[in-house]
Amino acid sequence: RLIASSLNLSMGTVTNIVKDLLERNILIEGRKDNKVMGRKSTYLHFNHNMAFVISVILSYPNVMRLSVCDLSGNIVKTNSAYIPLIIDNTNDGIKLFKGLATTISDFIGSNDKDIQDRIMAIEISIPGIAFNNLTVYAPFFNWDNLPLGNYLRNFFPYPVFLENVTRIKAVYEMRYVVPSEKNVL
Repeated sequence: RLIASSLNLSMGTVTNIVKDLLERNILIEGRKDNKVMGRKSTYLHFNHNMAFVISVILSYPNVMRLSVCDLSGNIVKTNSAYIPLIIDNTNDGIKLFKGLATTISDFIGSNDKDIQDRIMAIEISIPGIAFNNLTVYAPFFNWDNLPLGNYLRNFFPYPVFLENVTRIKAVYEMRYVVPSEKNVL
C-alpha cells in the first residue's frame, strides 16, 4: 500500500509491476512477516547478483586494476595487470587497444562461467576526459582523441562506458559517504 500511495498507482498496477520484477529476477523474495493476525507480508529485495559489471581503472603509469562488481557495487573478484598505457614510439594506439582488450578478455575468462554469463557491461575509469563516451583525451598517457570506446565496443559483446576517475569518485562520495565525513565543498 505504501508504494501504491507514494507513487499514486493502484494496488493492481503495483502488484503487476512487482510480479514482472520477480519473474525477471530483479527482485527476490525474502522472509515472510510472522504476524499473528492478518495477511502475512513477504519482504522483497533487490537482486544485486542478477548481473555483474567489469570495472577497469587505468592508472599512471602502467597499472590496470580489474574488478567484477555486483549491481550494488560490491567487489566479487579483483586483479591488477601491468600493461603499457603510454602512447610513444614503441606503443601506438593499435598495440594499446589490443593490450587493453586482451587483458580485459583474459580477466573475464578467469571468472566462473556463472559470472561470465551474467556480465552486463564494462566500465573504464580513466585519468582523462571522455568525449561522448567514445574518444579519450588523457595527457598522462599521451592520448589525444583516442577512439577507445569505439574500439572496445567492437571487441566486446557488452556496452562499454568510459568515465573520468575523479568524477566517479565524486559521485561515490556524494552517494555513499556519511555527511559528517565528506571532504567536499
